[in-house]
Amino acid sequence: MSSLGTHLRELREAKGASIDDIARATRVGRRYLEGLESDTWDELPAPVFVKGFIRAYCECLDAEPGEALALYRETIGEPLRPERAQGALFRSRDLAQSWERVGVGKWLPQEMKQMVWALAQHPQDSSIVYAGLGAVSRGRSADASQKGEGDILLSEDQGDSWERLPIDLPADRVLWIADDS
Repeated sequence: MSSLGTHLRELREAKGASIDDIARATRVGRRYLEGLESDTWDELPAPVFVKGFIRAYCECLDAEPGEALALYRETIGEPLRPERAQGALFRSRDLAQSWERVGVGKWLPQEMKQMVWALAQHPQDSSIVYAGLGAVSRGRSADASQKGEGDILLSEDQGDSWERLPIDLPADRVLWIADDS
């Protein structure tokens, strides 16, 4: 696996851009860009700023920043965790030390546009999980034919796979699970 610096330099060279081109387009100082490309971390500011520099660098070259950000996080030893959990479901099996994406499939696509408003576990069976979904604007569901409605998804295997429950609900932010026994 290449280093972050090598990855960024290869992106830039593939587009025929110079460091000065990137600096002008992103307004990130040349010394910071050189620090990124040379993997010189002690000369860079706090990670929150460096992540912004990496995003700007990649976007300037019309490249997705995900791989570069993952290389940076690995380099600095940042724990792997979801960057924006609103577009996916993640699970931790080790008290939040690490996270894994779960349930990618028909109702939870890789590029999810819906917001997960609520999660609930069945009161008697911990392998059963429910997820309430709706768009951030609360105007769409996972099923395009259900405009303005929300979705309730069910997993019976702790989130590995999901199915949509065939009920029509408003795209609200609350999900209650009641024990009917």
